[in-house]
Amino acid sequence: MFKRHLKMRARFYLTIFFAARATLMLYAFDAAQDQVRAKELYYQGVDGDKAATKESTRLLEALAAQKPEDAVTAAYLASNRLLESGRTFALWNKNRLAKEGIGGLDRAVSMAPGNVEVRFIRAVSTWDLPSFFRRQQQSEDDLAWLASRVRPAAEAGRLERELAATALYYHGLALERRGDKTAATTVWKTTVDFSPSTKAGMAAASKLR
Repeated sequence: MFKRHLKMRARFYLTIFFAARATLMLYAFDAAQDQVRAKELYYQGVDGDKAATKESTRLLEALAAQKPEDAVTAAYLASNRLLESGRTFALWNKNRLAKEGIGGLDRAVSMAPGNVEVRFIRAVSTWDLPSFFRRQQQSEDDLAWLASRVRPAAEAGRLERELAATALYYHGLALERRGDKTAATTVWKTTVDFSPSTKAGMAAASKLR
């Protein structure tokens, strides 16, 4: 009788364990899907779709609340803050959002300094900031750091090919801005060789004409 009782309790706890495990796996899957969708909307927002930026921000805020240590979520959310800062006409909101965005990007990189996607988001998000933010050097340093890492990351499936090509293209722009056209040309040739059909690859090809 006692053994039967122990077996029943064991089955009960095993049932709870597997049910909890299934719930956690489903939650992780849903969170991953939400992050993918948030990133898709983010890039639509970068292309000018304000509604997409708003929805991306909503999803990213929810993800960040659930998992604040996720550097990728933090980076995209911070970049959205900068996008919103550039679009608002209210100076108090513009300054607040810009500070939140820059600070959030730096925190994301500090959480995952070796993550190429996080470093890419900071590099391109701060590329065009006004000079008084003093972020040009940081953006160029990020791009230089990314230059030797994005292609292997893309080939390993850790970074989308379009993003890797964009990082290389912008690194070429940074070198051109510094006056090193020879090095910039070499980088753009690499970009075209690596990913000729992407927007960045085609932009790099136009630089070589």
